[in-house]
Amino acid sequence: MLKKFLYKCFGITNEEKNSETICFNSIKKLIVIETAEKLPDIYDKWKIIGFIDKANHICETILGDTYEFVILNPNEIPDYTKKYVKYQVNMFNKKTRKILNRFSFHFKYEATLIGMIVIIKPLKNEVISSNHWNFIESLFYNMGFQIKTKYHKNN
Repeated sequence: MLKKFLYKCFGITNEEKNSETICFNSIKKLIVIETAEKLPDIYDKWKIIGFIDKANHICETILGDTYEFVILNPNEIPDYTKKYVKYQVNMFNKKTRKILNRFSFHFKYEATLIGMIVIIKPLKNEVISSNHWNFIESLFYNMGFQIKTKYHKNN
């Protein structure tokens, strides 16, 4: 029984009967919340660029110098009438410069939740491997943040 459960969580089998267990291979988005660190101001693009640079520094120094995150639209001008700013981010293999995954990072002020959050979603229903979701979760943990929720649905 435990063996079957572990196989399901790590995507070894295609059966997904237990909807209560959120497995890394079926996640459609992550929500990151502030804990020890503060998220950047959503209207200051330089702070968001600095946030991604900090993530790349953590990747390089702590997590093994394998991946790099690059903002594709750093010059996006935030609309002050909206309560979020969306950036497209590519996840590269640092050594081969091959694009591994494409994400959208939604920096948002959520009054009903805790405050500032980052919603990370794959672009165009791109399937993200469990290793990459694990890497992103450990990256934000090492940056001083916490993954609040993992969603199956991309709403």
